[in-house]
Amino acid sequence: MGNQKSKTAAAIEPTGSTTTSTATVSRRRASRMVQNFLLVWLDANIDESKKEFKNALAQLRQTVVTVMTFTDADECIQFIMEVNDEKVFLIISGSLGQHIVPKIDA
Repeated sequence: MGNQKSKTAAAIEPTGSTTTSTATVSRRRASRMVQNFLLVWLDANIDESKKEFKNALAQLRQTVVTVMTFTDADECIQFIMEVNDEKVFLIISGSLGQHIVPKIDA
């Protein structure tokens, strides 16, 4: 554990079929829309070796191109403050939200 930060990029691959369904077109449009977004996940108890974490991360990767995980609130705040051209979605676990949101909002 400790002060961990990981950046994971995931691209959504096009389907191999020659026919295009409405769901496939919608998925492709959605993948283009979320490329300008970052998902930042702050949790003091993230354990990247746990199956639950890996499953959650895999599901998030289906929607968001870049997922950043942090266990240290100060590192997370610093990272968010340095983001310029992307919108950030923030997942905060536990009571960390009460401490981090006022610092980011200021």
